[in-house]
Amino acid sequence: MDLETRITRILAGLKGVRRHSSGHMALCPAHPDTNVSLSVGRGHEGRIVVKCFMGCAVTEIMSALSLPMS
Repeated sequence: MDLETRITRILAGLKGVRRHSSGHMALCPAHPDTNVSLSVGRGHEGRIVVKCFMGCAVTEIMSALSLPMS
């Protein structure tokens, strides 16, 4: 699966998605979020960077989206 398809798959499971200069921001599915705190963007070597600025672990985020860590 290519990078764009993987990013689209993640974004499809999120709410409040907004385009951001470095990718996208959205509500984090791993905690009760009312302000966008989740960043989804492109990393090095075809990787996707997912970061919750409230401190949720990537494993918690991916589990809340029912997506594998790969």
